[in-house]
Amino acid sequence: MSVAISVAAAMDVQLSDAGPMVRTDRARSSAVEHTLHTGGVTGSIPVAPTMAQAPWRKSRPAITAPFIAYSMRLRYEMAMIRTLTLSIGCALLLSVGGTAAARDGRNRIQDNLREAAAQGQVVPLNRIVADVRSRPPYSDMTYLGGPQFDAGRMIYALKFMDGSQVVVVYVDARTGRIVGRKP
Repeated sequence: MSVAISVAAAMDVQLSDAGPMVRTDRARSSAVEHTLHTGGVTGSIPVAPTMAQAPWRKSRPAITAPFIAYSMRLRYEMAMIRTLTLSIGCALLLSVGGTAAARDGRNRIQDNLREAAAQGQVVPLNRIVADVRSRPPYSDMTYLGGPQFDAGRMIYALKFMDGSQVVVVYVDARTGRIVGRKP
């Protein structure tokens, strides 16, 4: 009986009145499994030990179609956000560059006008505005400010308010004469 108990202990088998019962709560090696199945005859085949799965470890769930769809949607949304952020950043950089270039162009025109006024080639803007405001149809109107300048034709566009209507007066920058009017 002592030999049977030592063999049973080695094989993780519990002896009872009803016969041998295999204990399933502990891990056992493949060699013990082989011994149980062959009735105690051991062979010379080396077998690596196996471990029973730990009860706290859960089996990995299978990847399902809804999971794949959800994952792809997240990947798509992240790509769209990245693209949108990059596009907005590029647009901001281009607009800042365009604004700076336009500002440089305006500053250059303004500098050229100052030099021309100093040399007497053009009439200074404040003198043109004062002259136009002193003339009868425009003396009753409100000057809106913000003159526009056409460098190619050397003409100022001055805006006046006549009641509820905006009147644009075109003045030659070289002579100070009114060359046109819009309504």
